[in-house]
Amino acid sequence: MRSAEELASPQAVGRYAGLFQRARDAGLGTTVHTGETPATNGEGVIAVIKHLKPRRIGHGIRAAYDDEAMRMLNGEGVTLEICPTSNLHTRAVSGLPEMSFVLQRFLKAGVRFTINTDATYMLATDLRREVELLYMSGILSGEDVARCFATAHESAFLK
Repeated sequence: MRSAEELASPQAVGRYAGLFQRARDAGLGTTVHTGETPATNGEGVIAVIKHLKPRRIGHGIRAAYDDEAMRMLNGEGVTLEICPTSNLHTRAVSGLPEMSFVLQRFLKAGVRFTINTDATYMLATDLRREVELLYMSGILSGEDVARCFATAHESAFLK
């Protein structure tokens, strides 16, 4: 079995570049799940951006710890799909203070992100609860939440 580091390596990710190009050529939007755990750090996000060129990345929170990854996310206009409750339950972030750190880094760096749900039944959550969690804990302002919804609209694959 391969480790998360091996799966996020440029060589492993590069094997799928042609498939992602075909999807884009066919007019499909592309998203990749990466950068959720410390093992899939900013280097995994960088490899995905370089080789797969997705419009969106599911999670991507580890990019907050890598300035190059954040520059690339911003420069390429890639949108991160942030799932707060999932990231807390899986311990991808240690708690609300780390979640705040991550999202504030993204805001300051101009990294686009949306608020999303993940495993809604298992985690007993929905989009309203995700927004409330971030707003009521002081992680995002009302203006930040509105920006996330605008970003979600702009980043939607179906319009």
